[in-house]
Amino acid sequence: HVRYYGADAALPGGAVVKAPSLIHVDAKVGAYSTVGPYACVGKDCLITDGATVTQAVLLPGASVARGASTIHVIMSRQSAVTVV
Repeated sequence: HVRYYGADAALPGGAVVKAPSLIHVDAKVGAYSTVGPYACVGKDCLITDGATVTQAVLLPGASVARGASTIHVIMSRQSAVTVV
């Protein structure tokens, strides 16, 4: 099951979804994070607090660390974005 956001939306915890974006119902989106525009977030993905996912595809199990940003990427379960 996937949620399609055709219009900008707010999620619990202050997260923001910018349309168009798809987020699997089993993905976790942290507080004050931003998803989109043009993002597809797969099953069991983790977008932690304050992270940003823009113009990206997160395949099932991918994760983005707290405060990290992604743009123009395709990520798999074996990949993770961290802040250095």
